[in-house]
Amino acid sequence: METSTPDNERGVAVEFSSEEERDAFLRHLEEVFGPQRFSNNAAAFETVKAYVLEQRARRTR
Repeated sequence: METSTPDNERGVAVEFSSEEERDAFLRHLEEVFGPQRFSNNAAAFETVKAYVLEQRARRTR
């Protein structure tokens, strides 16, 4: 969900240079995680959060 300010309390805040870049990244996440099944929402959130932060760190190197 897009917010006007980062909300690290309830989500993972990442910045994109354009809406197109954001949309492409969301499609990629759906491809990677869509087929997976998690035992609970917390496990899903933590797995996706770690993946997102790792991907963003790689892009800023």
